[in-house]
Order: sequence, then structure tokens, then C-alpha cells
Amino acid sequence: MSPPGIGPVSLYLQAGKDNGANSDGTMWTDVNVMADGWKGITTYLGKNLCDGAGTLCTNDFKDFVGRYYNVTPSTKDGLHADCETDKNLRKAMVCWVRYKLKLQTGAVRTTVEVQFWSDNPQVSHCRYAEPNPSE
Repeated sequence: MSPPGIGPVSLYLQAGKDNGANSDGTMWTDVNVMADGWKGITTYLGKNLCDGAGTLCTNDFKDFVGRYYNVTPSTKDGLHADCETDKNLRKAMVCWVRYKLKLQTGAVRTTVEVQFWSDNPQVSHCRYAEPNPSE
């Protein structure tokens, strides 16, 4: 039975976040947040994108990443964001944006993933990976 106010679906989602994803083995490239490595990223410097409902992650930062990667309206459905822990980052809570495309074979593959997290109001980290979609 779910706790009051939490349905089975949200309970499952919360449990998934607690288990955490693991980015170990991913070939990440750092983005220099302090130096505005992606034009406009300093807007998020020092912010916890996963605070409260996490809408800074799931709406604002997701749209920022979509603009950076020129996501078109016809492929926007493949852009997803969520707040997740990453076991590779000592279970730090990160805003994790993934862009998935459907291949001609019908398989869905991640073509871009971006992580953003802040240690404190002056220090934030961002990194991205562009896996080979055919793998």
C-alpha cells in the first residue's frame, strides 16, 4: 500500500531515483559553467535544478539543452529530463537530460545525454556525452 498522497506510480518513480543510475563507463565531456562554455549556461550557475518539484530541470534546463542541440518540434518528443542520483557521482542528485531518437530499425537510442549539478552557490558542473546511436 502506498503512503497517503503518493500513488503507486509516483512511489515507483521515487524508488527508481533512490536506486540511482550509473554513468560509469560513459565518455563525458565537461562544459565550463563558470566561463559560459555553452552560451547562457551561467544562468544556472549555483542553482539546484532538482529543488522542490524539479521544474528548473524538467522544463527550463531541458529546453535550454534542446535549443543548444537544435531539437526540432518534430523530434522534441525524444527529449526527456529528470532528477536522478548517479552512483558514479557519489549518488549526487543531478538533472539528467537525454535525447533519444528512433532509428530506421525501429530501435530507440540515446544520442545525447547531459548532466548538471551544483555543489554550492558558486560551483556547478555540467557534462555531456554523445553515444554512438548504432551501438
